[in-house]
Amino acid sequence: MREKFNVYGMHCAMCSSKIEKKLNSFNGVKASVKLDSGEVVIDYNPDQYKLSMFKKEIKKLGYKCDNSNETFEKVALVLGIVITIFFLVGELRMFGLNIPAIFNNPYLGLGLASIVLFTLGLKFYYHAFFDIKNMSLGMDVLVCLGVTSAYGLSIYQIIKGADMYYFASVSMIITLVSIGKLIEAKVKHNTSYTVSMLSSKISSKANLIETDDDGLEEITEIEAKNVKIGDIVLVKQGETIPVDGVVVSGNASVDEAIISGESKPVSKKIGSKVLASTILIEGTIKVKVTTNSDETFISKVIEAVEQASMYKPPIERLTKKIANIFVPAVVSIAVVTFIIWLILGKGIEKSVVTSASVLLISCPCALGLATPMAILVGSNRSANLGILYKSGDYLEYARKIKRIYFDKTKTLTLGNMEVIDASLSEEDAIYLVSLEKMSLHPIAKAIISYYKDVKSLVVTDYENIPGVGIKGKVDGKLVEVKSIDDPKFTKVQILLDGTSIGYVKLADIIRDDSKEVIDRLKKMGISPYMLTGDNDGVAKEVASSLGIPNYHSSLNPIQKADIIKESDEVCGFVGDGINDAVALKSANVGFSVASGTDISVSASDVILLKDNLNLVCDTIAISKITFRNIVENLVFAAIYNIVMIPLACAGITSPVLSSIMMGLSNLLVVGNAIRIKYIKIK
Repeated sequence: MREKFNVYGMHCAMCSSKIEKKLNSFNGVKASVKLDSGEVVIDYNPDQYKLSMFKKEIKKLGYKCDNSNETFEKVALVLGIVITIFFLVGELRMFGLNIPAIFNNPYLGLGLASIVLFTLGLKFYYHAFFDIKNMSLGMDVLVCLGVTSAYGLSIYQIIKGADMYYFASVSMIITLVSIGKLIEAKVKHNTSYTVSMLSSKISSKANLIETDDDGLEEITEIEAKNVKIGDIVLVKQGETIPVDGVVVSGNASVDEAIISGESKPVSKKIGSKVLASTILIEGTIKVKVTTNSDETFISKVIEAVEQASMYKPPIERLTKKIANIFVPAVVSIAVVTFIIWLILGKGIEKSVVTSASVLLISCPCALGLATPMAILVGSNRSANLGILYKSGDYLEYARKIKRIYFDKTKTLTLGNMEVIDASLSEEDAIYLVSLEKMSLHPIAKAIISYYKDVKSLVVTDYENIPGVGIKGKVDGKLVEVKSIDDPKFTKVQILLDGTSIGYVKLADIIRDDSKEVIDRLKKMGISPYMLTGDNDGVAKEVASSLGIPNYHSSLNPIQKADIIKESDEVCGFVGDGINDAVALKSANVGFSVASGTDISVSASDVILLKDNLNLVCDTIAISKITFRNIVENLVFAAIYNIVMIPLACAGITSPVLSSIMMGLSNLLVVGNAIRIKYIKIK
């Protein structure tokens, strides 16, 4: 049995892998955890296990299987920020400012710090408990130790009657780390939305043709999922083809953009294969069903989207690696400091204060802010340029891209047919324009746009011949427009009373910025590739014009994804169409362009909000700048701790001074991150 449910509280790849490892440890169980959507997909034997048991195991790891109270957390964070500001105002007295006494009232401080501790701070204790239980010391443990020390010492000071309290440290630590985690939290791109949008393109109804005892055909509308192999269905002009099958009667032009991504309609005749979710533009056909509804090509595309999403490799943050060493080390230093001061005969109070100073001065706010602050500023700069990231991971990961695959139609090209050559005289053009105005075909629209100043005449006896062309009488003369095979272009011939009077050649025009982007990528050391569903002649022409040495043609969506998966380098994919969803999911970083469909946007990792391909290069450049800034922040945090922890161990710094130094380190990290806004993009 397969079940799906959501898990809440995952922050990184370590979280999802921990859950996945635990579930897969049960005999006969196969589970996958999607970090981006928080969804768990699990296959198990219901006679052997119960779903509630798996949820219980997940809860033991410190995660929730029910919806967390987001409203409570938001209110708690706002309270934490307000209370922290209150305490910061009170701390200004250390700089000689005359601050009202209420800001140093111990009982008010106790009350305010308790509000932050028992609302915003509870989640740290919750996760720290499970970290300790599972023998894994994370930053939550260090936060809890520092906060508990400051809170406990402050209460002790009140009882003792002293005037030194550390409630500001409690509020500051919890609030700053919470803000860091909020910034770091992913904006989840929802694979289920991508799947649902793809599914919506599949027709739910089919016109089933049945023959009665008298040999007469009866047409019945039924659910497409109930159609069986061997059935015959009728598809009319404008309808979505509901099944995979073979044409057994009629001719038609079919829009296969959802499969190939190409704007040029495909001609279908008896014996031609047709696919579910494609649209019949002109004509009427009868189709013999060759595949069950749950095994159609579009169904396989949907399945591939889910699988590609499930196995996208996430980046492991440097802070996670550092924390695995840093946290146990600091705890050990604090414990050793406490013991040494006791041995030296300094008493319990001095020993506790000194060890608390170690925990407070090293509390990993700067470490926790190093990555999310850089990502926040980098994301804001990107947003100002028109680049939107689905999560900070992709802002970090884009810097590693060594190969970029481009879709052709509507990505490197404009995606609209345009006339590039015509041999008709002005007098003869009137016959062509008059006839084309009777058609809704994309070629007709391009021709009418090209000859926009040419007037038209009345047309009679108009006839559309799907897959061949159109004909009719204009001013009493027979005018025919027929397709001509050409490997590089779309070409039509015009005949007047059976005699050729010329031709019109059409093509999908290359974008103005495509060549510039390809050249720029090459200078950045990134290899450009082109993947297209169009024929080899067209693909070769476009690739040659742009200077793209590697291209693949005549591909369906799954074939595009397979090529990307075979890459041994970190790669990106740039696309806009419905057919690009699998490729976007399969790439390490998927880019959807401004004109993209809602499906390609939901499936991508980076959305380019402006119609400018140069944003692909800008994304990678900002990623490199941001990552360098993250490294600088982490190096600073390391140097800060190397210098300040020994001072705390020696008793030179007090808990209050430690809290202030911690705050200054945070400001320096934030200030360095702000520099990202002003570094020139190369």
